[in-house]
Amino acid sequence: MHVVIAKSIGWPMPRSVAVDNAAISSARRMALALISRILPRELINRQLISCPFATLKYASPATRSRKLAYFLSIHISGLGTQTMIGIFDSGVGGLSVWRELAPLLPRASMLYLADQAHVPYGPRSIEDVRALTERCVRWLIDRGCDTVVIACNTASGAALTHLRATFPALRLVGAEPAIKPAALHTRSGVIGVLATQTTFASDRYASLIQRFAAGARVIEQPSPDWVMLVESGMAADDPSLRSVEGRLLPLLDAGADVLVLGCTHFPFLRPQIEQVLAHHQHSATIIDPGPAIAREAARRYVAVPAGHAPTHEFWTTGDPAHFSRLAGRLLGQAIQAQALRLP
Repeated sequence: MHVVIAKSIGWPMPRSVAVDNAAISSARRMALALISRILPRELINRQLISCPFATLKYASPATRSRKLAYFLSIHISGLGTQTMIGIFDSGVGGLSVWRELAPLLPRASMLYLADQAHVPYGPRSIEDVRALTERCVRWLIDRGCDTVVIACNTASGAALTHLRATFPALRLVGAEPAIKPAALHTRSGVIGVLATQTTFASDRYASLIQRFAAGARVIEQPSPDWVMLVESGMAADDPSLRSVEGRLLPLLDAGADVLVLGCTHFPFLRPQIEQVLAHHQHSATIIDPGPAIAREAARRYVAVPAGHAPTHEFWTTGDPAHFSRLAGRLLGQAIQAQALRLP
């Protein structure tokens, strides 16, 4: 078989490869017919077979088979089984996305993975974060996730481009500071961004500023201690209020009228942020990217047939008892996490 799904599996297209339009049309029809015969109609993502096909003269049969099998294993999660969404973060911050996504997809099975053995990601190098993130995404794929939300700004900034190249058939949704909506909302022309230093150092963040906020003054405020305030369960305590005040006041005094929460942990500190704004009589728009990330994940999700009971799983590379207590408090429901030990 000389026809493979080239674009969707990330196959490089040599210039010397000829494309036969008749073969393309025939291959598309054959692929749809084959998949339709073995899978329920609801599990077929039409986008899989609307992608370009090409004849590849130089691919061995073994290579073609391997890549096509990988493509199908990622996009179609088994005969008659339901698909699963994986949500990944360095800790509990991604639960701010989970709580937005779960109501949008009440019939979806979801799996949450917190890499708490290595939290926080913020002080780590981009290379370290990239390696940790890839390892966790591989585990999510092995567990049956065909859609993965990188609900961590630091991990998205460091690894999302790499992940899309490494897993080209995987539906990936990343998190990034909401610079574009901030630039649209500001009236003073001053935007305050609260994130980790690794996020600020990423190429993705630099691209966002260049594309959407070139005419605004963007003030970056690294807030690594906020992550551990949430992770330690101290978000509602006095130390968190003092830390929030110390990070916010320089932004407010500089005229920022939009505050971008550039870390998924930070929405859990929103009550303290609003308290500081009210106490100092400042007015600012707070932009939490969680709802937008959830909408994008829901848009990419492939619906499953009726009759499947959804499952919700929580895993951590840290202490499952601590995660369960903290996640239960943040989500307002009982959580039973499982321990994961990755090599």
